[in-house]
Amino acid sequence: MATFDAPHGPPEPQPQPLTRAWLKSHFDSLPFPARSAALARYGRALAPDAYAALHTTLDAGDPGERHTALFLAVTRRDIDTVSLLTACSARTAATWLPRLEPPAGVLSSLARTAPAAVAARLADEYAARTGQEQQRYVRGHRIVATTVAERDAEAGLLLLRRAPALVGERAAVALLRHPAAVLKIVRAVPPEPGGRAPVLRFAPGPLPPSVRRAVLALPRQELAELVRFCRAAPVRKRGWWQGQVTPDALLRLLPPADRLRAVQERTGGAVGERTFLSDLAAVAALEPDDRAALLVPWMDRRCTAAER
Repeated sequence: MATFDAPHGPPEPQPQPLTRAWLKSHFDSLPFPARSAALARYGRALAPDAYAALHTTLDAGDPGERHTALFLAVTRRDIDTVSLLTACSARTAATWLPRLEPPAGVLSSLARTAPAAVAARLADEYAARTGQEQQRYVRGHRIVATTVAERDAEAGLLLLRRAPALVGERAAVALLRHPAAVLKIVRAVPPEPGGRAPVLRFAPGPLPPSVRRAVLALPRQELAELVRFCRAAPVRKRGWWQGQVTPDALLRLLPPADRLRAVQERTGGAVGERTFLSDLAAVAALEPDDRAALLVPWMDRRCTAAER
C-alpha cells in the first residue's frame, strides 16, 4: 500500500478506505499554494485503487470536496473523470478548462453549462492556428460554437469578435437578437482581401420574432448599415439550380426604397450570372416592380446572347 508523508508529524499509512475527514486533517491547515502543491504530489503518488476510492468519496461530498476531486483528476490526467467538470459551476469550469484537454463530448456539455469559458477556449485555440489547420479547427468546432452563441449572447459576441469564422448560420441568427452589439463588432473587422466588407451569414428563412423586434428597434441608418454586413446564406444548391429561394429576411425589414438601394449596392446596379447565383435571396427580397426593373435587362441580355 502506498504511504504519504503528512505535512505535520511522521509518515503515516493511508487509511482504508480514505476518508474526507482524513484528507481535511492533513491538508486544510496549509496555505493555498502549499496545499495545492501537496495535494498534487499526493494525488500522483496514490495507487490506482486508492485514487479511485478517494475520488468516489470526494465526488459524493460538498462543492469544495468535488473541487478537490476534480483537482486530483487533473493532476493524474484522468481524462474520463474530467467529465466531472460538467457538474461544476460555471466559475469552476472557467478556472479549470484552460488547464485541461476535455473530450469533445465534455466540451459540448460545457457549452451549455459554462458557455463563457468554452467561448474563451475556442477563441484562444482558433487564434493559435493559421491556414488549413485553422480551417479544420473551424469545421470541427462550429457546432460547439453555435451552442455557445445560443446559450449566452455575450459568449457568442466574444466569438464574433475574436473568432468570426466559428460563427455559423444558426449562431448568427442568435446573435442578431443583439443587433447593435453585432454592428459594433462587424464595423471593426478588417476588410477581406480585395477590400470587400466582411459578411456575417445567417440561416435562410424567416427570422424569429425576437430578432425582428430587436432589428426594427434600430435607427433606420443603423439598420441599413447592418444589412451591408449581414446577409442570408445561399440556399443549398440542387444540381445547377438553387432550389427554392427564400428572400433575405433582414433585407425585408428595410423600407422598399432602402431595400432597392442596398441590393443595387451589392450587385453594382446590374444583375449578372454571378449575382444571380449568389445573391438571388437579395433580389427576391425586393418589391415586384423593383425586382422586375433589376432582372429584365439581365434577361434581355441572355436572350440576345442565345439568339446569336
